[in-house]
Amino acid sequence: ERDWNAPGIRSLAGTLHFRDYGSYIDDLKRGETVVFADAEKDPRTVATADALKGISAQSVVNMPIREQGGLVALLYLNHATAREWLPQELDLIRDVAERTRSVVERRRVEKQLREGEERFRTVVENAAVGMLEVEADWSIRSANAAYGQLIGISPAKLTGQNCLAFTHPDDIETSENALRSAAAGPKGHRISFEKRYIRPDGRPVWIRSNLAKISGEGRTARFLKLVADITEAKRARSRLEVQR
Repeated sequence: ERDWNAPGIRSLAGTLHFRDYGSYIDDLKRGETVVFADAEKDPRTVATADALKGISAQSVVNMPIREQGGLVALLYLNHATAREWLPQELDLIRDVAERTRSVVERRRVEKQLREGEERFRTVVENAAVGMLEVEADWSIRSANAAYGQLIGISPAKLTGQNCLAFTHPDDIETSENALRSAAAGPKGHRISFEKRYIRPDGRPVWIRSNLAKISGEGRTARFLKLVADITEAKRARSRLEVQR
């Protein structure tokens, strides 16, 4: 895409076909660094030396950057005339290549995480079931509309609040025990339990919760919670028990 050039040396940005300049692409594909001091004397480039000199590359260092066994990028230096590449120069180039690979890999992972979180939030926001993401102290990171309707608080006002603030006092211990149990397990570990929420109008709502750890450990752990309103089922069960 771009390169740096000394005065009088034209840019090589654009598309080049390696086979037009010799056979050393085979070495690069194997992950081998290509170094030659003079294209007119290297057996890989002797037949194409004029083409290399035409792009100011009579001497070259091409250092491959590999990921998962494949060639993904290249750090290259070209010199217009023949020159020897000193060991300390090659060490510096190798260090730059490794640092570049590390930065690119980190950026790629960060991009995947952002895209994954965006997809996750899209699913959460549009789900018919109540869903929320919580931290290890029950603080709410996000909640969808279905969850807000269930407990009578808009999702925008829920962010940053603690689930225990509107949990029935008698069910706080149940909630804390469930969270500890989920946190102690591996990623994806799921706990199911029942509890009551107290809506702003004072009305209690029975819910069944499925709590699963999705990332982190200890205080950095995060959890996905799916909830369903089971208030009517609880009432029906109570009426049935009374009749018996």
